[in-house]
Amino acid sequence: MSTAALNIAVTVDSRTGVASLRQLGTQAQASGTQMETGFRQGGRSLTDFNGTLKTSVTALTGLFATIAGAAGIGSIIVSTAKMGAAFEYEMATVRGVMQASEEDFKDLSAAARLMGETTEWSAQQSAEALKYMGMTGWDAKTSIAALPGVLDLASAGGLELGRASEIATDSMTALQLGVEDLTRFTDVLTATTTNSSTSVSVMGETFKESAGTATVMGYSLEELSAMAGILASSAIKGSQAGNNLKNMMLDNAKAAAILGTENNDLIGTLKAAKAAQWDMVQISKIYGKENVAAVAALMENIDGYEELEGKLHNVAGATKSLAAIKLDTLTGDVKSLASEASELGLTMFDGFSDELRTSVQSLTGLLRDNKEVFAFLGEVAGGALDTINKGFQTVQISAKEFAAIINGD
Repeated sequence: MSTAALNIAVTVDSRTGVASLRQLGTQAQASGTQMETGFRQGGRSLTDFNGTLKTSVTALTGLFATIAGAAGIGSIIVSTAKMGAAFEYEMATVRGVMQASEEDFKDLSAAARLMGETTEWSAQQSAEALKYMGMTGWDAKTSIAALPGVLDLASAGGLELGRASEIATDSMTALQLGVEDLTRFTDVLTATTTNSSTSVSVMGETFKESAGTATVMGYSLEELSAMAGILASSAIKGSQAGNNLKNMMLDNAKAAAILGTENNDLIGTLKAAKAAQWDMVQISKIYGKENVAAVAALMENIDGYEELEGKLHNVAGATKSLAAIKLDTLTGDVKSLASEASELGLTMFDGFSDELRTSVQSLTGLLRDNKEVFAFLGEVAGGALDTINKGFQTVQISAKEFAAIINGD
């Protein structure tokens, strides 16, 4: 191909490309005009909607502008808002579960906040504990009175607060104990764990299976705890120990009839069985094969049981004392610091929570009222993308033609 021919071809191809780009620009401009027209037809111009959206966003962020802009503490405020919202939501759940009145709700919130300020447990954790109490059927006044004791149990037992609350409420309900017995319950539980190979959580599993039966048959908290402690030290723990104890109590009447003891005196019957030199075959016939190991453990540790059961009647203050010892450490100091910081955050949240809710609700209303606008935006975006795709195809064709001319095709 001659140089003149090449110049003519390039000129023609260039003009074609320019014409295509001009056409693309014209189509894009038309899409923009169509978009503006559509907004006006819907009663809103693009400019008006943009201004409304900016106003709403400003309302949402304006709360923080003066304090966060210069000092750079926006992240602190966001964290505070999240923490405050979480506490508010948890307390709303507590109120719903307990069906608390406005006055009771205020008292519950104040109790949770006080624990957050004065203990290692945050207000939100305290609210979770209150929720479990409400789920058990405890009312606001009962739950508020029980909260400090449950917190001490959690600290002494190394438990999550919700778990400690669950153990206390479930076990005390099964044992038919009232809130006035809470300190006794937690002290006996704690003392059992410090005098045998078990824990508060494991004892909770044992009580879950055996406490109801033990109460109906007349066994005391101290007696049941001592038996659970002895079994735990013999590697029979948790729900297994609870099931074994329940079965032994229920089957004890058979052995009592043979040995002349009381139906509801398991330890007395086992003493008599030991004196009569019952072997594993006889024990198995009366108490069942699945309970033989537990029966043997108690039978061979009668003295240990009596010693532990005696101790458990004199353990007042055990939970609070152990909790204080654990708290008097660096770990305890750090937990207390975190709890105090959390309370300060809630205090800050109190100062702007109403305004924040108003802003969030306003923005929600704006979005809800403009669904058709966003639907139209989607249609316009689709049309614009289609125009761009066609433009790319035109440019691609022009490039191929240009390459063909260069290659002499």
